[in-house]
Amino acid sequence: MSLDDDSIPTSDVIEGAKHPSEALAVIGHQNAEDSFVDAINKGRLHHAWMITGPKGIGKATFAWRIAKYLLCSPIKEEAASLFGDAPGVIETLDIDPLHPVLRRIQAGSEGRLSIVRRPFDAKRKLLHQPSRLLPTIRSRCRTLRLGALSQVDIDAILATQELEIDAAEMGALSTLSAGSAGEAMRLAQHNGPAVYHQILGLIAQAPKIDRPSAIKFSEQYTARTSSEDLDILGLMFDRVLSRLAVFGATGNTPAELVHSGEVEIFSKLCPTPQSAQDWAELCQELSNRFQHGRTVNLDPVALVLDMIFKIEHCAKRAQGLT
Repeated sequence: MSLDDDSIPTSDVIEGAKHPSEALAVIGHQNAEDSFVDAINKGRLHHAWMITGPKGIGKATFAWRIAKYLLCSPIKEEAASLFGDAPGVIETLDIDPLHPVLRRIQAGSEGRLSIVRRPFDAKRKLLHQPSRLLPTIRSRCRTLRLGALSQVDIDAILATQELEIDAAEMGALSTLSAGSAGEAMRLAQHNGPAVYHQILGLIAQAPKIDRPSAIKFSEQYTARTSSEDLDILGLMFDRVLSRLAVFGATGNTPAELVHSGEVEIFSKLCPTPQSAQDWAELCQELSNRFQHGRTVNLDPVALVLDMIFKIEHCAKRAQGLT
């Protein structure tokens, strides 16, 4: 199958970014690469690998990298096959229907390769849609966990993409993405840093937030607002409040500032460890309310205003005004 084939699934593609199959290298996961190569060199290549880790860190890119490596490596021995074909015969097999795939990979031989992209989508029919992947499946796979990316790694990945990113926003994107290059790309596409600055500017007014400013901000998000923009809005509220709570709990200045006034604002709103706990609880509460509100199609304007008012109330409590 050519990498230019239209049949390549686009489920892992982020708007405006390249498909993981087009990546020339895997960035930030050298230890995982070393583990896989070591297994090959020792002749202990497991028949099934489960690549795990946070969203957007390069799991699909890593899988494509492995596939290219294996398909381009010479086959040492043309051993007989249980299925009638020599191991050197490369065949493209559609993932649907699933059962034939499972029957064909019960026994493996060198040179035979199967990649299951987005396995939950394919296996749900067989597993009756469980909430988690069954332990019996996990026990038959070797887990290769990929960790969050560093800021240097994210900057390097963003540089390989055909995205128009202001150089001044690179640091903010890396910080707000929490180690996920995919998240950084989404934030770049939907003005994540700008939304973060707007939210920070509003809560900086607490414990008395200007009502016209709050209404003006909320009215940017209507029923016609895209799902992606609402996702970013919810994420930025979460980032502001979580960073505020961590600052109050530890007393340490964030290693990477998204806004030059963050330390001053956080110091005012979260002066004690107890107030940090209040902010952490509010962060979780607002995240749940925001997701629930979207599920039942509440008016985004009213939903955002309610979140702002709850932040204002928490700020008053943190400063002993209630």
